[in-house]
Amino acid sequence: MKRASDEMGRAGDARDDVPGWLSEVVASAGFGGADWRRLSGGRTNQVWRLTWGTSQCAPFATSAICKLYLPDGDTPLFPNDPWAEVAVLRALADTGLSPHLLADLEHAGGRAILTEDAGPVWQGDEAEVMRRLRRLHMMPVPGGLARAPLRHVALTPGQLIAEAEGMLSEVERQSGAGARAARRLRASRPGRPPIPTPDPEPCLLHGDPVAANLVGTAAPVLVDWQCPALGDPVHDLSLVLSPSMRLANDRAPLTTGATRLLLQAYGSEEVATRYLALRPLLGYRLAAYALWKSARGDAGYAPGVAAETALMVQGVATS
Repeated sequence: MKRASDEMGRAGDARDDVPGWLSEVVASAGFGGADWRRLSGGRTNQVWRLTWGTSQCAPFATSAICKLYLPDGDTPLFPNDPWAEVAVLRALADTGLSPHLLADLEHAGGRAILTEDAGPVWQGDEAEVMRRLRRLHMMPVPGGLARAPLRHVALTPGQLIAEAEGMLSEVERQSGAGARAARRLRASRPGRPPIPTPDPEPCLLHGDPVAANLVGTAAPVLVDWQCPALGDPVHDLSLVLSPSMRLANDRAPLTTGATRLLLQAYGSEEVATRYLALRPLLGYRLAAYALWKSARGDAGYAPGVAAETALMVQGVATS
């Protein structure tokens, strides 16, 4: 997770913070001689842009992205799994949905990957993001991924409540304002709604399609695949449309009308109906996550607690 304004954006004077082993293994993979610039804003891993100028010695293009996975990067909703990311990037090669994997780098010092630089954060029409996700969700799950140990995401009311209240219990064990906010949120838990559509066939999910993880200029490309899953497409949609995730990525929450238009752009009335039925409990889970993150010092999530709670209570108009 990272802020949209930072991803592929500001660079630091980061050459001296590149681990020596990392620059060595990148060079050994055929990508030496690069200028390294740290990309700020990452919440989970360390990311650099490597550039080679415009000379003919550039090994793939004039720039690439290097991600170094950090230990203990998992959160209750977002695993940090380098093996899953590599598997997905290989499976989606040449689909245009993900960047090309240039190198998978394992070393005693850590795990890193090198991918093509797919461009700046997507600033185009968000309807294109929804259509991109629809294309991903409609694809047959590549054979290698169907057999891979990807996590499965089920969005039953009971599962959503259990995940939310597990996070609230952690916050409640702390003292102070966070614990009081967790108790208030628990007291406002929505009821279990009737689900008007059957459980969908599991599809490939990005797992974290927030604004910072969509880049490109001609069309949005999904990056940061460290928490993919097989499961309900509503999971991905809930993160794109979430007010707390939007606020944490420097985007304004959507109006009811804008939400309706994006659901129409996705192009599945059945999935949209399922999302709207589950929206109060999805909001409960995401409000709990925003509170869990803010209790750990991530101030970017603090405004999202109230935003998710308000939408959780009012629901989303369906007419």
